[in-house]
Order: sequence, then structure tokens, then C-alpha cells
Amino acid sequence: MRRMLIAVAVAWLTAAVATPLDVRDFSRGETLDYDLSWLGVVGGTMRLTIEGNGPERLHITSSAVSDPSLSRIYSVRDEIESFVTRDSFSTLRYEKTLNENGKTKEDDTTIDPISRTATRVRGSKNKVFHIDPAPPYLDPLSVVYRLRMLDLAPDRVHTFTVYADGNVYDMTATVHSARETLKTEAGTFTCVSVEPKMKGRGGLFREDNSRLIIWYSDDALHLPVRPRRT
Repeated sequence: MRRMLIAVAVAWLTAAVATPLDVRDFSRGETLDYDLSWLGVVGGTMRLTIEGNGPERLHITSSAVSDPSLSRIYSVRDEIESFVTRDSFSTLRYEKTLNENGKTKEDDTTIDPISRTATRVRGSKNKVFHIDPAPPYLDPLSVVYRLRMLDLAPDRVHTFTVYADGNVYDMTATVHSARETLKTEAGTFTCVSVEPKMKGRGGLFREDNSRLIIWYSDDALHLPVRPRRT
């Protein structure tokens, strides 16, 4: 059910950023609100935020909540937080609290970029492991913002090292060649689409056959207008 819930997102953007975009704009704070829908029916909301967290860090959050009508069938209250370095968006802490249909899962990881050691805590389970290669390490949330700082010219391919669910993956993010016009409640945007894929896993999600495509505004802000999971 969770996969269906986040299949299509229509953006309602409340951003307070400047042009051209740089990390100082993220530090001042940005909030992006989305409607979550499946088969054209709105079933909840999602909010993405980013703001400064001290002189050297950024704090990124994602929250997804099902609306009352869908919650009678399947309830969702998901919270994700990522703390990253300002200079490279390298993940320092990644926290997930997933509450779906009354079942709660907590998953917290802290990464020491100097020793390249990650500590993952899930309930009573504690795992410590060394990470190769050297940082920066992105995560499934921070990569959405890191891409906004990069050149999204047609057919560009960006590569990252990504931490997700206790593993480290090589990721490629391919910028599709076509430009598209998307109409949302926030307005009409000319967009470029980007598809991130993790080697040995597929998209950003646990299912190997799932795909994530993110439509960014084709301007200096690179606003994530529509994320779609298929």
C-alpha cells in the first residue's frame, strides 16, 4: 500500500529561496508541500523541509501522512530526518520512523566521516561497520537536494555514494533529454526529469523493480516539482 500511496506527487510549493541557488539558500530554510495520490485520487500529504543546523550542518526532513479517508483502509505516518554537512551534503545522521497501519519501525544511523564508521540502531539491534570508499555519502533524502546544486543539462549523468538501509551503494542519476511542461496547483513549470538508480538495487526504494523519477524545474532553483515512484 505504501508504494501506491506515493506513486504520484503534485507540488504545492512554498519556497523562500534566491536565484541562483546555493547552500546559503538552503540554510535560510525551505518548505515544500505535496499532495500524495494514487490513480488520480489524493490520499494524503507529504512535506519536505531543509534548514541550517549550526554553522556546518543542514537538517532535512520528510513527512508523509495519509488523510482520514485512506487511513480507514491503510494509515501512514512516516517521518525521515537527515543531518548532512553543508559543504558536500555528506550524511552524518539518518533517522527513519515509519508508522504504517499501526506498525512502527525505527531505524537510526550515525556516520563518522573521519573514521568512516557507521552505527545503525534498529530497536534492540546495533550494527557497527566500516564504509568504503571515502566520503561524501548521500542518503535517499539528501540526494534529492544535492541534485539541485548540480548541472541538470540533458543527458548528464551524476554519480554518488549512497547509504541506505545499512548498505552502501554506487548511484547514477541520469538526466533525461526531454523537457516537459507540468501543471500543478502552484503553477506551470518547465521541467527536466532525473532518474536515480543504485547499483545492485535499482531505485531508491527497497523493491528492486521500483523506479523513482524526479521532475525538477528547469531553472536555477531546480525545485523538485513532482517525484513519482512507479
